[in-house]
Amino acid sequence: MEVPELMASKVNTGDVVARMREIHGALDSFAQTKRTTAAGEVADGAGRTETWVASSDARLDKRQVSALRDGEVAVQGEGHAETTLLDAAVAAGKRLRTIAASWSICEDCAKKLLQAGVQILTKIR
Repeated sequence: MEVPELMASKVNTGDVVARMREIHGALDSFAQTKRTTAAGEVADGAGRTETWVASSDARLDKRQVSALRDGEVAVQGEGHAETTLLDAAVAAGKRLRTIAASWSICEDCAKKLLQAGVQILTKIR
């Protein structure tokens, strides 16, 4: 699997990973072993960026929503958290630049993300 070049970004990639870990950590210890949390840097056509967060559940848990900072966006959707972020960005006419997930990203999600030019910051299965 070929990994695309790093993209210029106003959001530090380490911040995306750290935020994903913090937001996933808002779940209780049992839920942390059963759900995936994904965070990503999303950019509009003018290059303005936001951090969007999704869960493998249809929506973030209320504890995760409480952990969001101003300007961070909770994304809802069915399926894997990683493709939920990608699909939401595309639907909004924006671009998912980077992504970090609390569990290893499955090969199908990784392929879709890489084809879309997303920089994957965490492990791929």
